[in-house]
Amino acid sequence: MADGIIEASKAARKYGVTVGLGTDGACPFAAQSGMWREVCYFAKLTGASNEEALYRATLGNASIVHLEEETGSVSVGKSADLIVLTKNPYEDLKVLRQPEMVIIKGHLIAHPNPKKNERMEKELDALI
Repeated sequence: MADGIIEASKAARKYGVTVGLGTDGACPFAAQSGMWREVCYFAKLTGASNEEALYRATLGNASIVHLEEETGSVSVGKSADLIVLTKNPYEDLKVLRQPEMVIIKGHLIAHPNPKKNERMEKELDALI
């Protein structure tokens, strides 16, 4: 199945089909805290740039559901949940794994530490 998804994603990009990124949070091996990993997989497996992968996960997704005027980018008047990183994700998407801070609806969470299945994390990391 994964091969089909990869090939479909490559073809969609090639032919200009809009592609969004997300997780299947209720599925095994797709933790909701693993969105960063989906961005990494997309870039690695489809040949997308880091910039494109981040766009697909943010403003690209908002555009798909016609909410680009309300969310998806940092602009005055838009709703935005933010992460604070120590390095530039355009240079290395893996920095998305451990944000220094998360801001959700105006609430600051310093050094977030979501519960993780370490065995699953290790196996999924091997694919990046």
